Amino acid sequence: MNDAMFWVYACTTDELAEGRGLGLMLADARGVTNAVALFRSEGVVYAIEDRCPHRGARLSTGPVYEPCKIACLDHGWSIDLRSGRVDPPESARVRTYPVRSDGGALFVGFGERS
Repeated sequence: MNDAMFWVYACTTDELAEGRGLGLMLADARGVTNAVALFRSEGVVYAIEDRCPHRGARLSTGPVYEPCKIACLDHGWSIDLRSGRVDPPESARVRTYPVRSDGGALFVGFGERS
């Protein structure tokens, strides 16, 4: 675990359904509020910026399909939950955040931009 990380409680593991997104507003160590989307895909929890780089639509409303991919419901852009990269032919990216679980609680880490 990175000591420079600022960990913020997000939700319980029970609140995050497999294949669905959960949109949250979380404050980092500087008090800046960040729109974060949590997803569970094949039992692994991912956290990404809850804003499509195309037109700013919320990604948390999109479905998980294939392992580790979500679709933006606004215009269908496909985003990899592991890297935050948009599938070609587009070349954009969303921020990703580390996630840890502790006793049924999920935490999102804020630190270096990823």
